[in-house]
Amino acid sequence: MYPENLHFSRKLNITQALKIGLEDLKSKQGILSPSNEHILTISAHVARNMHDLSQFTESATLLETLIADLNASSFAATDPATFTRKILGFIHGLASNYCSLDLHQKAIDTCTDGINKYGLHLPPDNLDVLGLKEVIAIAKLHLGNVTEVLPLAETILEVRSKAYGLAHPSTLIAMRTCFRAYSESGMYDRAWDVQERCVGFMRETFGMEHMQTKQAMFALAEFPLKHDLPRRKWKKALVYREEVLRLMRAEYGEGELRVWEYMAELAMELFRVGDVRWAVEVQEEVVRGLEQLVGAEGRDGTEKLLERKRGDLVMMRKAMKARRMVGWLVPGKVV
Repeated sequence: MYPENLHFSRKLNITQALKIGLEDLKSKQGILSPSNEHILTISAHVARNMHDLSQFTESATLLETLIADLNASSFAATDPATFTRKILGFIHGLASNYCSLDLHQKAIDTCTDGINKYGLHLPPDNLDVLGLKEVIAIAKLHLGNVTEVLPLAETILEVRSKAYGLAHPSTLIAMRTCFRAYSESGMYDRAWDVQERCVGFMRETFGMEHMQTKQAMFALAEFPLKHDLPRRKWKKALVYREEVLRLMRAEYGEGELRVWEYMAELAMELFRVGDVRWAVEVQEEVVRGLEQLVGAEGRDGTEKLLERKRGDLVMMRKAMKARRMVGWLVPGKVV
């Protein structure tokens, strides 16, 4: 995955939001009841921020307390609709934390119990109920239960598209769930198509610099490397790879080893699909970058990587020379 935990600016903003939320909660304790609307809203935001900072256990503990407090209050009697919406939302957050902790069966059981207790009176396409069903689908994918997940993922995507529009964050999450379900089902063309649409809408909704956009684009760029897809999609994947590389270089600079490792992978994929001259140019840049890195740091691992990439460059140059000799040179590109 694109290194999410190193996206400092976004993480810093969430850290600040979490600090403010915890201070607000502390100032209200003993003054407002646990089921007070203000307390519930702040607590929900705090739990979400904890999740975004990978504090899954702490987030789950807070949500378990919120669910218990809400059940113990008179909220269900005084405002049943709001009670149902809030408690289903808390259960969704709790189950999402269980998934992040690899407690996938516990996530499934939590969502199933939540639907049975609080959602049976709601229509099947209710968006809160569908949110829990989506967590069930994601957890079942992790457990390898693909067959029953695919129709559910498609239904969730259809309902959210109609309710929110294609560019809404909830719809984009549903697209990524479909991408995973299609991939696991061996429907690689459909997986590619839905993920490519998702990346397009993410650019529109979040912007290119947003972490979710980067992660979705990274998954798309890597996809043809793992599955048998038509050559035209390999070519498109290379374009996405270049875009990911540009973002990584802008974010981490050229002193970060992972940038050169990713760039070397791009060169090798260019070579495999026949763009030998382009591959050589990229690989030459990789070698120059690694030479500078070794000169600055002198790390053994970097030196060994440099030697391997020099060997790859020699191999690529020989291939380019051989193609020229047999007359395969096309003006502007070796194919």
